[in-house]
Amino acid sequence: MPICSKCGGVSEGRVFGFRRTPFIDNDPQTVNITIHNNYGAPPPSSADSTPIPPSSTDSTSTPSKVETSASAAPTVSTKSWWVALILCVFLGLFGAHRFYVGKIGTGIIWLLTVGFFAIGWIADIVFLCLSKFTDKQDRPIVGSMSSKRAK
Repeated sequence: MPICSKCGGVSEGRVFGFRRTPFIDNDPQTVNITIHNNYGAPPPSSADSTPIPPSSTDSTSTPSKVETSASAAPTVSTKSWWVALILCVFLGLFGAHRFYVGKIGTGIIWLLTVGFFAIGWIADIVFLCLSKFTDKQDRPIVGSMSSKRAK
C-alpha cells in the first residue's frame, strides 16, 4: 500500500499526494485510501482519535457555517389571509393576489394569461383555502379556516 513519506497518508498507485510528496509503495496488491480533512491541520496520531480543530491563524481553514435560529424569521407570512382570498376570488384572473403577496413575476404571468388560463386561478383559491399558498419568502399565508381545522 502506498504511504506518503511526509504525512503518512495512504493513496492508490504511485502518485504525488496533497503536499506534492512521493508515495512509498509497500504493498501494490492492497488499496486503502485515507482522507484527512482537518483543513490544513496535521493529521491526528493513531493514539488520539479526536480531530484537531484548525488554528485561528491558519489561512487555509474555512469558516464554519453560521446557524440561524428558527425564531429569527417568522414562520408564517405577515400578509392577511382574508385580503389574499378576496383578491384571489374577485381579481385572481388578473393576478391581484399574487401582486399582494409579493410574487410580481407570476402576477404578471397571471395578468397576461388570464389567471394562467383560469386553471392557476382555481388552484390558487384551493391552495389559499388549504393554507398552502405562500408569499415571496415561501412562508405560508395562514387563515382562519386552517386554524379552525387545526383545533
